Order: sequence, then C-alpha cells, then structure tokens
Amino acid sequence: MSQQVKITRARLHGSPVHLGDVTAPDGRGRPVWSTDPDEVVGWLCDGFRFRFNQRRSTRCRYLTCEDRNGAQHLRID
Repeated sequence: MSQQVKITRARLHGSPVHLGDVTAPDGRGRPVWSTDPDEVVGWLCDGFRFRFNQRRSTRCRYLTCEDRNGAQHLRID
C-alpha cells in the first residue's frame, strides 16, 4: 500500500483482547490474549492489511468521485 498511517496513541479498557491461537510444539493450540495496546493495534493493522490485499483483485479499479464544488473526478486505484 502506498499510503501509511501513524497511530500515535491507543488505549484499552476492560478485558484483554483475543489475538488468536498459537500452536505449541506438541501440536496443541492455546489462546493468546493481550492488554498491551501496541500488540493489539499491530494485530488490527495486520488484519486490515491482509484483508485489503486479499480483496485487491476484485476491487473496482476506476471510481468516479465528486469534490466539494460538484465536479466529477476519475480516481484510479
């Protein structure tokens, strides 16, 4: 992705966030929970990036947008 976003602050309130499951060497899965805002925001960003790239082939390439003055502009992905 060509655009980057910088998250400056994140707060978590309440119970820990479930980040998924980790497979141990013996083959058993165990859940991973975190209350660390950096880990949770990183997990959310990774999930968004994965889904964004997964849907890239089916997205509309050309999009017509209207600016504040009402003029039509063609945007290319």
